[in-house]
Amino acid sequence: MAATELAAGHAAGERAAKNTAVRAAGEIIGKLGSLVLLAVLARKVGDARLGIFVFGLAWTEVAMTPVGLGIDQYLMRQVASTIVVQRLLAAMLGLAVLLAGFGVVAVAITYSLGALVRLAMSMPLLRTRLAWPRMIWPPDVRREIRPSRCDCWLRLWSCSA
Repeated sequence: MAATELAAGHAAGERAAKNTAVRAAGEIIGKLGSLVLLAVLARKVGDARLGIFVFGLAWTEVAMTPVGLGIDQYLMRQVASTIVVQRLLAAMLGLAVLLAGFGVVAVAITYSLGALVRLAMSMPLLRTRLAWPRMIWPPDVRREIRPSRCDCWLRLWSCSA
């Protein structure tokens, strides 16, 4: 029995070493890809726009900091409460329909109704606890990446000004 435990431990160690090597290789490739991306961007868009891009990257890192401080766990708890209520309701309705003598199709319909109840519960929670995202589209946002009237994509046709 000790030999099989030793073999299993050895296999687990080999798997861990392989996974570590693959992850390290992926990290290295990702860092090199980022370096190439920044070099190409610097050549293509210039200093000012590269600075805007780097500022945007830095700002997303700062904005994502609260996620590491527990907001993700808080949101999971809030969502889990609606899921538990929905699943209990759907299970009780499904059992009631089965006990009443209806078939599988009726049970599927009750589970679908339970999913609609979950959706109906999620919308007020989204509105009160998280707030709806605002849909604001200012006319001048990201004008530099929109094609102008005479910017011919892939130069397949000639522009008429």
